[in-house]
Amino acid sequence: MRILFRTLLRRKTALVS
Repeated sequence: MRILFRTLLRRKTALVS
């Protein structure tokens, strides 16, 4: 479930950028 967390974090960062 670590990959899912990383994907979620990356999506959040992309949204914030």
